[in-house]
Amino acid sequence: MADSEFTNLYLEGGYQGLHYDNGSDYNNAQIDQLNLSASDAASVQSVLQDNENLDSYYIKFEIDNRPSEFFRHRLMFSKTAELGFDSNFYELWNVEYDADWKVFDHVELGPTIFYEHTSLRDREGKRATVLARRSEFGIISQIL
Repeated sequence: MADSEFTNLYLEGGYQGLHYDNGSDYNNAQIDQLNLSASDAASVQSVLQDNENLDSYYIKFEIDNRPSEFFRHRLMFSKTAELGFDSNFYELWNVEYDADWKVFDHVELGPTIFYEHTSLRDREGKRATVLARRSEFGIISQIL
């Protein structure tokens, strides 16, 4: 949606449902071939079972602003869920800001700041959190 000739907004939202029917049954014969103790084999089987469901919302938001032909900046936010590797799913919260400043005809400077919060359940069912922060500063030069 274009709010003005200088600003664009984007908004998306909805429902996410990740449901597993009675968990998955990994081939126990293959686990038996690993010659694990009974408790270790049970741990491996519990990791390979999909047994937790998710009913949640997702949202994606972006505002893009270009106040002049020399400067542009953008703010983005999202909250989503994705299939996990060592868990059934994980929830992601992202925030990102970036800007571009056209210093000269073929030279642009721009910072990017990024924050991500990931939430999942570990093997014992405890909630685990992973945070990622990144900031960048770049110089882009176009040679014609």
